[in-house]
Amino acid sequence: MAKTTEDKFKLKEQVAAKAWSDDGFRKELMADPKAALKKLLGEDLPENLKVNILLDTPKKMNLVLQKKAEGGELSES
Repeated sequence: MAKTTEDKFKLKEQVAAKAWSDDGFRKELMADPKAALKKLLGEDLPENLKVNILLDTPKKMNLVLQKKAEGGELSES
């Protein structure tokens, strides 16, 4: 599972590319994100990890902000 911010970014790119090219994966991802990611990655996700899948539309844009670390810098985790 992705540990650093860079790893998470790469994982998000991989998932987005797969969802764009594979309608079956996209439907599975929307219905059960953790199961779809487990199948893609070949490993279980942490039990306490919540996965949200959001779709942008012409009238809706989603932005994701990273949590700040204790010192005010962006966290790597």
